[in-house]
Order: sequence, then structure tokens, then C-alpha cells
Amino acid sequence: MTPQREFVLFFPHYPKNPYQEILRQSLAKEGIEVHLADGRWRSILSFCSKYPARRSVYHIHWIHPFLKEPSRFLCGVRAAGFLLLFLGLKVRGSKLFWTVHNLYSHDLPHPGSERVFRSMLARIADGLFVHSASAVNAVSQEYGCPSAKITVIANPHYIDFYPNHNSREEARRKMNAAPDTFVLLYFGLIRAYKGLDLLIEAFQELGPQVQLVIAGYARRDDKFLQRLLKLAAKKPGIRIHPRFIKDEEVQDFFNACDAVALPFKKILNSGSLLLGMSFAKPCIVPAFEGVAAVVDEKSGFLYDPADPQGLKKKLQEAFLNRRLLAEKGRAAFEKAREKHAPAKIASIMARVYQTF
Repeated sequence: MTPQREFVLFFPHYPKNPYQEILRQSLAKEGIEVHLADGRWRSILSFCSKYPARRSVYHIHWIHPFLKEPSRFLCGVRAAGFLLLFLGLKVRGSKLFWTVHNLYSHDLPHPGSERVFRSMLARIADGLFVHSASAVNAVSQEYGCPSAKITVIANPHYIDFYPNHNSREEARRKMNAAPDTFVLLYFGLIRAYKGLDLLIEAFQELGPQVQLVIAGYARRDDKFLQRLLKLAAKKPGIRIHPRFIKDEEVQDFFNACDAVALPFKKILNSGSLLLGMSFAKPCIVPAFEGVAAVVDEKSGFLYDPADPQGLKKKLQEAFLNRRLLAEKGRAAFEKAREKHAPAKIASIMARVYQTF
């Protein structure tokens, strides 16, 4: 008997993050119809009213909308309301899944409420997805849920998602970078936990003809951004683009650079890492378990996050061995294409949806 078609709601949806759209397109090829919603009550209940309960799957990706309240009391009330909603959906016969991108958020105001919410959600959900084998134990221990309900899926690559037709020369012209300049790129949200202050300090010790480009969204009134701008003013080779980078522009930042630096202070997994690999760039990253499972010394540069000199050493290694960067970039691209194919990930997700 042919399985009945399933309807999946991804929420909350952030239109400027292509992660969910890539999975949506791939799941469609598995015969699964995915809808995207902002995560508010109205959007969830609208989906609920349109599709049969026993063929509906609710897939949570981030928890910010459920906890973002100014007071601890209101945060608790809001969180409890959503947990009751999720329980109600399950009582109706629907399935509930959660992709755990981080053990805890980096900027939510009430960590105690978040801890309780995450533990309760992990127990309520039919299944959880994580992006590395090391995250299985971390999530199971931290949230108190059985590891048997946790499935490992890779982060999808971004190959062919963004335009990529501009040459290195054209990209460097747009970025005002000379042909022989060593260009290092950080690409992603500009936040304190990303380690950008450490990157600027380490970069300042490199030799001449170097340029550091930091590109990604930041709130204009963010104190950390103001601190970065002051640090960057001390060295002419540092350029900061604190804004959302349009899809058409992404290729110019990556095609102009020699390597990508992602000096996270703490991280479970990284979409920016897969983005860099998708543009065939070697990435300089801390050897946290979830990151080291994606990149190795053949396809990038790993440093010990506990070593105060670790980042600086790897920046210098990349700078002094520029002839090896293209080879490492090609290895990174092939690794992303083979092990992080969206079609493979969607196949696993579809099987899990139907199993639980």
C-alpha cells in the first residue's frame, strides 16, 4: 500500500535563512509537502485547520518566538502556552519534531525559562534531529531525553543555491581587493559569541598585504558591533559590512577571499561553515566536536579552542601556505557535495517522519 501523503509545517521560518527552503525543496522530491510559517499561534492553527491531523507533521527549528518576552513571568506564561499547544496537536494525532541547532540560545533574556522549555519540548516531541553524532549525547544528557529518539542529519550544503558566476577577479574588483592581497572572510551574524573580537586581534599580527572582511547582519545599536568598529579602526585592512547580504552579493564575498575564518567561542554546528565549503573555500575553525566532524586538515584548518594562540597560529599557517588553499578548498567542496547533499538529508527526514 502506498503511504499517504504527509504535510509538514516548518516553523518558525526566517525568510533570509535558506536552510529551511533547501530542505523544503528536497522533501518535495520525497513526496512530502512542506509549508513555512512564522511560528505565531495564528499561523500554526491555520495549518492545523487545513490538513488532516494524522497526516500532519509539526517541525520546530528554533525556539526564539516561544520565549521572547521582557519579563520572566510573561516568558513562562508564553512558553507554557506553546507547550500546551504542542501537546494538543499530538492529542489530535499529529507528529511533533524538533531540530536542535544549539543546546541553548545565545541571546534570550531568561535562561532558566529556556532550560525548562527545552527539556519539556524534548520530552514532548516524537523525535529530535541534530547535526552531529557528538550532539546526540549532549542533547540527551542536557535535556534528559532518550538518545533513541534523536536522529543525526547533516547540515545541507548551499551548492547551486546562491548565484555563482562572478570570477575571482570580478569579485575582488567589487571588494576593492588587489590581486595579490591575502583576503580573509568572516560571513554570518555579527554576535559576541562568534569570536570576532579574537579574530581581529589575531589578524592584526599578520604581515602586509592582508585584508579581513567581516560581513553579516548586526543591529546598528549593538554594543558589540560598536566595539568591533573601534577595533577595526586601528588597522586599515579590516572592513566590516554590518548588514544583510543579498543573495546576489554572497558570491562576491566568497569568490574574493582566500580563506574563511569562523572563530566561534562556543558552537554545536555551523551553517556558515557549509556555506564556505560550498564555495570551495578552506575554513579556519575551532575543533569543537560538531565542527571537527565536518571539516578536517585536508579540507580546512582546525585549532584548539582552549589554546589562546590557536587561532593566530592557524591564520599564520594559512597566510604562509597560500599555495595550498585552493587544494584545501576543492577538498572542502567535494566533502560538502558528497556528505551534505540535501537529497540525502531529506531522505532520512522523510523516513523518520514516517517511522515515528
